[in-house]
Amino acid sequence: MVKLLRPLPYPVAGIGVLVLGIMWSLGSGLANWDQLQAAELPMVTTLLLVTVGGTLTVAGVWFGVSAVGWAMGRLLGGKARFVKVLFAISTAAPPLWLAAPAVPLTLAAGASTPAHLLLILMGAAGVLGFMVLLVAELRELEGFSRLQAWGWAALTIVFCASFLSLQNASL
Repeated sequence: MVKLLRPLPYPVAGIGVLVLGIMWSLGSGLANWDQLQAAELPMVTTLLLVTVGGTLTVAGVWFGVSAVGWAMGRLLGGKARFVKVLFAISTAAPPLWLAAPAVPLTLAAGASTPAHLLLILMGAAGVLGFMVLLVAELRELEGFSRLQAWGWAALTIVFCASFLSLQNASL
């Protein structure tokens, strides 16, 4: 049986986040294309700035989510080092390559159109695929049961979502 979803091999795990940052930047650039064209910079410079900024943002989120995930793993009895959790999250990233450009495009679309619905479905499918791969990676990494691994994912998501909600409430 051929598996449809496969994680990246560990030797190239860092590529997961790099490509994710580029894909996020692509979606953000397309979503804000009018503003990019209006910038008083050469287009190559503008696109390079968007790509570098998006990739660094994704890398920061990767480190933050990995730190929270590492802490939640410890809470559930996990013993993995932080770097292992960092790489486990990156190896599970390929489905997010589909979701990353869809999210900023969905937010920019505003109105409900068939294209808007397709973008939402792409984003949801990418996130679901990422979660399935990540839980499988955590089960292998920590020796967690399926329930513990999904519990790890749920705790990490709840913590990160609560942090984001507090951040947005203060703005």
